[in-house]
Amino acid sequence: MCNGANLAFTRASFLKNSENLHFELVSGDDVFLLHGIKKERGKILWLESEDASVSTRSAPTLRSFLRQRARWISKARGYNDRDTKLLAIVTFVTILFQLSLLVAGVFHPVFLLVFAAGFILKSIPDFLILHNRTRQYEKKNLMRFFLPGQIIYPFYVISVLICYLFTKSSYSQSANR
Repeated sequence: MCNGANLAFTRASFLKNSENLHFELVSGDDVFLLHGIKKERGKILWLESEDASVSTRSAPTLRSFLRQRARWISKARGYNDRDTKLLAIVTFVTILFQLSLLVAGVFHPVFLLVFAAGFILKSIPDFLILHNRTRQYEKKNLMRFFLPGQIIYPFYVISVLICYLFTKSSYSQSANR
């Protein structure tokens, strides 16, 4: 994943990958460029510096937030990167599994134990990564949102997917850029 607001690349890398940027899609040329550079075994680095951070405005309303995320999902059909596809599939299957266990737990309590164990196992690496980043960027106070975020996340993903399924036709036009 990357953000074009904070992405540096050489002209040669851009030109080499410009045919695969999927300009027919509303967004995603930054990610398609990253995938192209990765495919060509180009050098991809992460700059560990708060000075290199870029702030962008968040969507002003819940509706615009969900539509933005749905637009981001729309570019997935252009993905050719195996690792990105695999990560998306694993994430979605994990969420479906979690929600299925939660629903099954209503009918048979043993599934709630399996759900709790899975929830904890999934939360540990998430916590370690986010704790490290929030500490590094002196934003540890954001960790108070970790548990609520973990609980809301599966419902958020499903909501964005539903939003995408019911509004996707408007995301395939590059004229909307």
